[in-house]
Amino acid sequence: MKLTLNIISLGILLLFSCSKSKETTETPAAQSVKGTWYGGAGSSNYELKFTDTSYTFGSSGFTLESGLYTVTGSMLNFNMKSSSLCSTSTSSFKHTYSVTGSSLKMTKVTDNCVFRSGVFEGNFTKK
Repeated sequence: MKLTLNIISLGILLLFSCSKSKETTETPAAQSVKGTWYGGAGSSNYELKFTDTSYTFGSSGFTLESGLYTVTGSMLNFNMKSSSLCSTSTSSFKHTYSVTGSSLKMTKVTDNCVFRSGVFEGNFTKK
């Protein structure tokens, strides 16, 4: 009986430790960019939306670009899948970022698409 209780207790501890590690698989940095941001250089009409692993960029209800992203420290690593702005030769690009309250600021590291990099270097606000 005592051995059974010990095994059950061990199983419960393992269950909680597995669920805890699953909760922390996504970095706080990735959590901080998730959501919908508005703004960009020269306009407040651009919308930049981050889900768990993907992003969309658009204006006035139209998606101009979409793809995947990852976060490494303060670096956003983008992999564009479709775009009406940039050629496929500019599909991978990087920007550093910082989030302060409801403000997102990105700075180009590598991005050969002039329009996108110009807009992404503006300030975005989460609403």
